[in-house]
Amino acid sequence: MSISLANHYPPLTRLRTYAPFECCLLQIPPMPPPPDHQNQRHHHDRRTILTPQRRTNPFTWLLAIACALLSTTVIAVGVFLVIIYAVYHPRIPFLSVSYSQLLRLDYNPNSQPFLGTKMAVNLLAVNRNPRSHVGFSQLGLSLRFGSSRTNIAELRSSPFGVPKNGTFPIGYIVESLQVPLNQAAKDDLDVALRMNRIAFKLQGRARTRWRIGVLLRVGFWTHISCQLLFFPSNGSSIAVDCDSKSHH
Repeated sequence: MSISLANHYPPLTRLRTYAPFECCLLQIPPMPPPPDHQNQRHHHDRRTILTPQRRTNPFTWLLAIACALLSTTVIAVGVFLVIIYAVYHPRIPFLSVSYSQLLRLDYNPNSQPFLGTKMAVNLLAVNRNPRSHVGFSQLGLSLRFGSSRTNIAELRSSPFGVPKNGTFPIGYIVESLQVPLNQAAKDDLDVALRMNRIAFKLQGRARTRWRIGVLLRVGFWTHISCQLLFFPSNGSSIAVDCDSKSHH
């Protein structure tokens, strides 16, 4: 006997299959780390503060231009002087004692002592500039004796010129009669006669002027200070070697 199972069980239901459910996931960015206040403060300190640009003061520009012009002028003058020196080799003129002799010495040691002298003093004006003529003027000299600087004579000269690389002689015959002596000068003269060596002081100055090139004109005062030593016994001089020094 055959039994049909189709009549006892319900029919099988066909199961539908579905594809897996696909979702669109949004990619959410990661959360920033908590703020670091120390780093924020550090970056804040390094932050550049922008300020409005200021215009330069016109006075500052004028000062800068003046400094630049002054520097240029100084450099130009320095170059000019170097060229002048290299071309002309300028030398400063001077005075020199070339000869001296004591011709007479009169001394009265009484209650009113006095000194009388006569001496020859020759000077030489020297110009060692090979390209320039030099003029001397305002020449004035004083002849004194002793520590008290007793004035014996004043020597003068009219203006004169010295040729290029040349000399000009100036001769004086100095004569003084009965120059009164104070006690200090009398003591100095007594010592000088005892030692057979007497000293006189020659001091003075002269003005010199000359040209270097066409544009440059220079002038100096030349000062002389010499000690003239003599033997009173025969009047001869001792080691005359004295030149003047120059300055503005």
